[in-house]
Amino acid sequence: MNVKQKKILSLLIKNDGQKFSQLQKNFKEADKFAYHLDYLKKQSFISKKVDKYYISNKGARQFRYFDAQTLLSVEEKLPTLVLVCRLGGKFLLRKSADGSFGLWPIRLLVGEPIDKIIEDRIKEYGFVGKPKYRCAQNMTIKEADELVYDIVWLVFDVKIQSYDFKNDNFEPFSLKEIKSFKNKDELTEEFIVKNNKRPFSAATKIL
Repeated sequence: MNVKQKKILSLLIKNDGQKFSQLQKNFKEADKFAYHLDYLKKQSFISKKVDKYYISNKGARQFRYFDAQTLLSVEEKLPTLVLVCRLGGKFLLRKSADGSFGLWPIRLLVGEPIDKIIEDRIKEYGFVGKPKYRCAQNMTIKEADELVYDIVWLVFDVKIQSYDFKNDNFEPFSLKEIKSFKNKDELTEEFIVKNNKRPFSAATKIL
């Protein structure tokens, strides 16, 4: 992924759901913005809904590999935060632009206090609840015997006491409903379907 493609993802991670013209104004004509936007769409890093572009779960995961501010590659292996939010006997999943639901990764930066990040993100979602540390887990994903990414997930369970039902970005689902999803992302599969009660799954490496 080149710098221009990283910049587009960075713009969307800061302000998701932007029109072509809103994104294009951040580039020069020589940057061939339309080409790079089309590349990200074809690779499913972003999606288009009506006249706006949205970052996908796959696109958000790319921030494991570069800094959103400098766009430079990240050499140190920082963990990525995952919040598994429960409301009674159901899980609150975030809706993506393509209509699917899943867990949403939150990239950490050096020096950021984790408790403050969790507190701010819960408020942003319109939730009232308390987080509880579950585990740190290493996950490697391969495609055609090639290592796509190697990530350390830092997982917290959040017991939701209430949330803003007007926020249509989230919907509650039972475990049975989630298991019936045809296309589950790997986070939902690993941290809800396989591992919703036990502190660690068989694939976990304790750090």
